Amino acid sequence: MKVKDGIAIRQVDDEYVLVDTGKIKPKFNGMIHLNETSKDIIDLLTKDDLSMDELIKKLLDIYDVDKETLEKEVANFIAQLKEVNIII
Repeated sequence: MKVKDGIAIRQVDDEYVLVDTGKIKPKFNGMIHLNETSKDIIDLLTKDDLSMDELIKKLLDIYDVDKETLEKEVANFIAQLKEVNIII
């Protein structure tokens, strides 16, 4: 999985949002508010093309959380990103 070109993270006050810079086809209209974990997921998938297992492993190196909980939350977020055509 990898984040498509044309997506940017912007900081608005104390929050991060994911926005389309105009290059996503079909166009992604809107913003996705990010928590710290989802921001890290976007950062990782912007830098590298990772499988779900590779992504989970990298996140487990960052966060002190059980693997099952992390897998469930990451799968939900990835489904959201696929729904709006942000990752390939």
